[in-house]
Amino acid sequence: MLVGRTCPCYQRHRDSQDWTWQGNDEGEEFYEVLKPEAPDEGICEVALLLSVSASVGRDTVKAILGQDAIMYEIRSRAAPSPYFLRSRKQLDVFGCEARQLLTDMRDAQTQNRTVDLFAAVPAPIAIEFGRCLKPYGPPIRVYEYRKVDRTYVPALTVNPMVSQHC
Repeated sequence: MLVGRTCPCYQRHRDSQDWTWQGNDEGEEFYEVLKPEAPDEGICEVALLLSVSASVGRDTVKAILGQDAIMYEIRSRAAPSPYFLRSRKQLDVFGCEARQLLTDMRDAQTQNRTVDLFAAVPAPIAIEFGRCLKPYGPPIRVYEYRKVDRTYVPALTVNPMVSQHC
């Protein structure tokens, strides 16, 4: 089942046990977007980290993909927390940041490479990120975090039929 733009998403708030948005947060900057400092030198491993509910460790990702992996990241400006998502505006701003970052990644020649996605986000942000993906975009290999052994394992690939040049 596809969740289109017309289906609103809400966050269940753990502290108040309700589903209503908690405020406007007008004028605040919620996210920090990090891009690689060095230009793309044809390195095949491209990682996208989404650190909102918790931090995704860069060292952990490097241990999986290799030390030379190119890393992009969207993270909350405040300390990552399961309580972070409080307003609709935070969700909307995330969508804007994600769309822009995906465009920047495409422009940086990562279009035809598999992007390894490591996400620590609440469900509405995961849905919003999925809405940002295009069927003609690069393959996205989504990793799942296993609490039992504290490791990431590949869970699924979105857009698996796109050809790769690396």
